[in-house]
Amino acid sequence: MFKKSIKNYLSKSIMPRLIDHDTGFEVKENDIFIASYPKSGNTWMRFLLANLIYSKQRIDFANIEDFIVDIYKRKNNEIKRNNDINIFKTHSYFRPKFTKYKSNKVVYIVRDVRDVIISYYQYVQKRKNTSIEFNDFYNQFLAGDIDNYGTWGENVGSWLGASKGNSNFLLIKYEDMLEDIYSEMIKVCDFLDLNVNKSELTMAIEKSSFDNLQKSEVEVQNKAEELKNTNQNIKFFRSGKKGQWNDYLTKKQIEILESQYSNLLKKLGYIQ
Repeated sequence: MFKKSIKNYLSKSIMPRLIDHDTGFEVKENDIFIASYPKSGNTWMRFLLANLIYSKQRIDFANIEDFIVDIYKRKNNEIKRNNDINIFKTHSYFRPKFTKYKSNKVVYIVRDVRDVIISYYQYVQKRKNTSIEFNDFYNQFLAGDIDNYGTWGENVGSWLGASKGNSNFLLIKYEDMLEDIYSEMIKVCDFLDLNVNKSELTMAIEKSSFDNLQKSEVEVQNKAEELKNTNQNIKFFRSGKKGQWNDYLTKKQIEILESQYSNLLKKLGYIQ
């Protein structure tokens, strides 16, 4: 029942947009991409960069698309690039077009798959505005049937493989962002050649704190497309913590995840 309902939901509301806008997105020189598998910190990074670069603007869910565009939400003729910096969000697995030009840059954010699956489960429940059995979601997640981005392993693996020897690629771990967001944003700013001072970065981080993002979420939840007609009891920005999988996953579920993605989890330092 769940499999049929989630497939119907995705095919009607999400899949056509992913296919049309992703494959049809035209990459241009100097385009920058914030890439990740879903629920890995991409939106948080968007707000951090938007609040940093456009510090005089009030950034929220209702207008974030005006500053850092989600490639699945606007067509090429709807995108207005500027002369300074153009940053785009994508959840796509690696495709050569994202590094079509030597001037293209990619910040890829990775998160422990054991936490990703919990956060993604909550997100789908929010979007569907209905209760979903976690076991059903878990099995479809492993099979790569939740979305059009490939499995977690295919997505992460494709970008890590493409990044070898590529100086225009920066890997950021979500857990490192939680541990020391200032240091991680310094890396991002250096990588993107953003000339910012300590006070500017500190202010952007404060504006993008989970507390402030949660407050902003409540304020615009009835007008932001990302939030309208969703379960408002489930927040988009929930806890911002790591290790939540310890309270959700069974021992067997953990073993299966760690076995299926063993090589990547070890390479990224998530397991020994």
